[in-house]
Amino acid sequence: TGGGNITFAAEYDVDITNPELTIALDPGHGGEEKGADYYGEREKDINWGIAKLVEEGLSKYDNVNVVLTRDGDEEVGLKERADRAARAGADIFISLHCNASVSHTSHGASVYISTGEAKRRELRDFADYFLGEFEAIGLDNAGTFARVTQMGGRRADGSFDDYYGVLRH
Repeated sequence: TGGGNITFAAEYDVDITNPELTIALDPGHGGEEKGADYYGEREKDINWGIAKLVEEGLSKYDNVNVVLTRDGDEEVGLKERADRAARAGADIFISLHCNASVSHTSHGASVYISTGEAKRRELRDFADYFLGEFEAIGLDNAGTFARVTQMGGRRADGSFDDYYGVLRH
């Protein structure tokens, strides 16, 4: 949907003349950190498989560079994941997770964004765009969420920091 991307970019003053876009894919968990278990299937492996499929799909575009925050089945801390994306010059950071629910009442795709106010509107709109794409391929829309830390961390402006480590870092 190239037209949608250009519309989004023009509305938010994104430089669309830059021919390069670097996307960091963060396949959640890895190593000893297995994540959720789905009847013998481990979340870390599912996340890795999704990341490799997305990487393959994005590699078809000459102007898109994809970096992964982990190499295979390695355990990488949250700060290191964010640092790897930053060192690669990532324009977009996408952390992939396949969460589980004991009650089985929650389902579908959700997007978690930063609690910071600086880019709140742009982040919400970008999340809505992603969720629309997920709906187009048949996934339920579970919504967009922002969650503040429960550890008392604050930003320089006094606002509460993000709960999720990759967003904090």
